[in-house]
Amino acid sequence: MLTEFIEPIQLGKEQKILAGELSLKSFERSRDLLLVAENILHFTWRFDIDQHDQVTALLTLKADLSLECQRCQKPFSYHLDIDIPMKVVRNELEAEALPLALQPLYIDAMGQCESLQVIEDEFILSIPEFPKHEKKDCDLGQNQAYYDTPSNGIEQNTYKPFANLKLLSKEKK
Repeated sequence: MLTEFIEPIQLGKEQKILAGELSLKSFERSRDLLLVAENILHFTWRFDIDQHDQVTALLTLKADLSLECQRCQKPFSYHLDIDIPMKVVRNELEAEALPLALQPLYIDAMGQCESLQVIEDEFILSIPEFPKHEKKDCDLGQNQAYYDTPSNGIEQNTYKPFANLKLLSKEKK
């Protein structure tokens, strides 16, 4: 069972695994990113101690989401399945020292963090910034011009900012 506050250092020492399901309705900050917030987010959070005696965690998030395609503005299903490697940190200085592949898991002076807030933060970061169908699946509708090519008989006028450099280089010779 996931409590509001967890103690990652203790969980790491005990090599605990937290797992469960959360209703996406409970995530207030991410509601506007989803077309439907009726789905369930499955999570697994594995805590451990690495070879340097530091607490690490692997947060796995899985959900079937309903998002709006940014090309055609139609809904589409997106399967979220992501692993997020984390390391426990106490401040920004420690977080900045982490490799880019690791997310910081901030703890307070009592060694705790707000579990639901961390999960929602990582969930929000896992949603594509510009969700869209695959081109073959996209109902282009009004955005058909997005895919039109100049082969339709109309010559495309392209601005070439460095075209005059040829003239300058010839003058110097």
